[in-house]
Amino acid sequence: MTSARQIINKGAEAEIFQHKNKIIKYRPEKTYRHNDIDLRLRRFRTNRETKVLQKLAELKVAAPQLVSADTEFMQEHGIDSKFAINMQFIEGNQLKTILSADNFKPYAMQVGDLIAKMHNNDIVHGDLTTSNMLVDEEKVYLIDFGLSNFSTKVEDKAVDLHLLKEALNSKHPLIADKLFNSIVERYKVQSPDALDVLKRFEQVELRGKNKH
Repeated sequence: MTSARQIINKGAEAEIFQHKNKIIKYRPEKTYRHNDIDLRLRRFRTNRETKVLQKLAELKVAAPQLVSADTEFMQEHGIDSKFAINMQFIEGNQLKTILSADNFKPYAMQVGDLIAKMHNNDIVHGDLTTSNMLVDEEKVYLIDFGLSNFSTKVEDKAVDLHLLKEALNSKHPLIADKLFNSIVERYKVQSPDALDVLKRFEQVELRGKNKH
């Protein structure tokens, strides 16, 4: 049985274990779903996230690296390897805990670089928040690619930026506008498709306002 003491984070879809210098992200069975559907969903989402991490490693994007599985630990904690991702543990602080009006610009530039590099290679994160960004020795890493996807659509990339802006407004209201604008300025420099994405972003923003 899984020991709650070993779980460092538990979300709606996955449990996160830390073992030595590794993180194991495990999607456990969801008994409220039909068994066949549950198996397909868990396998599909695990495989998709793994492929995204593999691609990010090829691109040298600052994100967790895949590592070999510790089969003994996984067996001990009832973790089925088909639904688990083994990756490096990044020692760092969540960006949300260290951002301030005095220090945000260097971090914003790095975040803009990271998002542009993903979007340039048709990867969308799906959950861009400062909780999913770690800072280790002043370097920003993106984490938690559970909602990530491969997409060539300008719409999906615009929505990625829209969700980021909403998250910044929620977590960093005093500096959200300056922070987002700094990220976007860097994004414009690094992404050849930035103007198209930002034009669609404005449409996404307008749709969001019209819903309220």
